[in-house]
Amino acid sequence: MSEGQPSTPPRDPRIETQAALLAAAASGDLLGAEIRGVVAKGVNLSGHDLRQAHFVSCELSDAVFDRARLSGATFEDCNLRGGRFRHADLADTVLSGHTFAHADFREANLTLAKLSSCDLTQANFHEAQLMGCDLTSAWLSGLDLTTARLVCDRLEGADLRGTRFRLADLSGANLQTVKLDARTSFDQCLFEGSNLSHLDLRSVNFHNSNLTQAKLVGCDLSGAMGVQVGFNEADLSLARLIGFRGTRADFSGATLNGTDFTQSDCSDAEFGACIAQRASFKQAKLDHARFEKADLSESSFRSASLVWAILDHAKLDKSVFTDTDLSHASLHRASVAGCHMGRARLDDIRYTDAERQRAEDF
Repeated sequence: MSEGQPSTPPRDPRIETQAALLAAAASGDLLGAEIRGVVAKGVNLSGHDLRQAHFVSCELSDAVFDRARLSGATFEDCNLRGGRFRHADLADTVLSGHTFAHADFREANLTLAKLSSCDLTQANFHEAQLMGCDLTSAWLSGLDLTTARLVCDRLEGADLRGTRFRLADLSGANLQTVKLDARTSFDQCLFEGSNLSHLDLRSVNFHNSNLTQAKLVGCDLSGAMGVQVGFNEADLSLARLIGFRGTRADFSGATLNGTDFTQSDCSDAEFGACIAQRASFKQAKLDHARFEKADLSESSFRSASLVWAILDHAKLDKSVFTDTDLSHASLHRASVAGCHMGRARLDDIRYTDAERQRAEDF
């Protein structure tokens, strides 16, 4: 710049009108901008660089942000209802407390985004990335998240009624205060170490999900779908699984003290080494189930079906098998002190095999 030539005034980072917003967009000057009180319904900011921008009290309903770069941006007291964010980069964006009803986030990147207390009713998250996002107290009711990539442990107080998840990773999440209903489904989801204690999970679908080491103390899973679900080493003490559909479920190493499996279908399920003292399996279907080395002391199997079940090395002391069908069941080296088997069906039941015992003791 030559001496005496007037200098270019510095850019005012504040944008307070729609005209100023459009002018800044045209000049590509929105990086880190402060946008306050702008009324710009349906404005198109597709492809623009809005990183670190700060939107305050803006009317942006039906605005279009397709392929926009918004990482690190913050939105405060804005109306974003019906907004379109297809393929947008919203990583680490602060969106908390806003209404995104009917918004379109298809294939957007929301990694580490803060969506706490957001209304996401009927939003579209098809193939969106939601890794590490904060969904505390968010409204997700009725959403289809089956194609979204969701890794989240911040869901306290979220409304998940009617929400559908697939392959979501919710490990370590505290879900005790979420809202669910019979329409909620978790297909092949991961809940390792999560806390679902005392939740009403009646009729919720957990098909082929993994709840290893999860806490489900006192929860109600009555009528829930648990086919091929893994409850390995989970704590389901005092839980209700009345009418639970758990064919091929895995309860190995789980704590099931006082758990109620009345009228459940756990055929082919794995209960190996579980601790199920004083549990109720009344009228349960347990054909081909495996209870090797399980502690079933003082539990009731009254009127249950245990055809071809394996109870080898199980502790059955003081358990009740009245009217139980134990046809072809194996009780090799099981402890049956004080066990009640009145009117039990014992056709071809297999007790301790002497040769097998000698081989084990060798």
